[in-house]
Amino acid sequence: MNRKIYNEYVTILESELVPALGCTEPIALAYAAAKAKEVLGKMPDHITMRCSGNIIKNVKGVKVPNSGGMKGVEAAVLGITGGDPSQALEVLEHVTDREIDEAEKLLKAGFCDCVLKDDVANLYIEAYAVCKKTEKSEALVVIEDEHTNITHIEKDGQVLFHKEKKEYC
Repeated sequence: MNRKIYNEYVTILESELVPALGCTEPIALAYAAAKAKEVLGKMPDHITMRCSGNIIKNVKGVKVPNSGGMKGVEAAVLGITGGDPSQALEVLEHVTDREIDEAEKLLKAGFCDCVLKDDVANLYIEAYAVCKKTEKSEALVVIEDEHTNITHIEKDGQVLFHKEKKEYC
């Protein structure tokens, strides 16, 4: 095999093969939510996950490892209570039983909504975290096209990070 072609294959494999704790779609939700909490700098009062239809379909019945049996979008709440966004798709690697219990209480209290976002890429996740009780604050994190590809971060309406979406042939 030609060395140039070999190197191109290796580059593709390195970008596509990333360690993940369980199915990548619910873990990407947990990652986005954990990152939104980190940007917010405090525990939000509520989080809304706006996702493409493909993400919603793929997370619906998938159990999340290390979660006490949570499924799908529930992983986003666990990302808030115990996720470490610096771990990307291993965001839930070190959650504790206490953080799982806290996530379950928040789920019962209606802490998280998941809504369909139309006219977006097949892999599209928005995590919108908001605090209303004390000092009003909000954070938005957007992931597109790849499970760890954060393309947009905002805090209180100010854009902190933005990169243009990749164009594919």
